[in-house]
This record gives sequence, C-alpha cells and structure tokens, in this order.
Amino acid sequence: MPTYSLVESEMSREDAYLIVQKAAMQAMESSGTGFRTLLENNDEVVKRIGSKMDEVFDPWAGLEHTDLAYERLGLGVPTS
Repeated sequence: MPTYSLVESEMSREDAYLIVQKAAMQAMESSGTGFRTLLENNDEVVKRIGSKMDEVFDPWAGLEHTDLAYERLGLGVPTS
C-alpha cells in the first residue's frame, strides 16, 4: 500500500517503487529496523504521506470488502 499511496500523491510509479523496494530490502537485511520505520525516516515519503502513515499501514484496510467477495464466490453466508 505504500507504493500506491505515493503514486496517489503524484509521485511517479517508478520512483515510488524504488523507494519502497529499497526500504523493503533494507528491512530484510537489517536486524531490528522495520519497513515502516525506514519509510518514516525518508523525507520524501514523510512529505507526501507522513500524515497518513497509520492509514497506509492499517492491516484491516484491504479487508473491508472480504464479506462481499466471499458472498460473490458462494463461500459464505450472505451478509444482507
């Protein structure tokens, strides 16, 4: 979601991808510094989406329509 948010802020998709990819690689290689922390330490990221960082990293954000998807696939009980 960070890449999407950066692109929404009018950053080019390529630049957003490079920033997020670099932070992801650094987080995997480092011991203790998390992905979000690395993005929060990037001035360009903070300038563009710093005020929305909690929203960007909300683990529930992508699940808001899960019930509808299950219903359409016939995998659950209808919600309405």
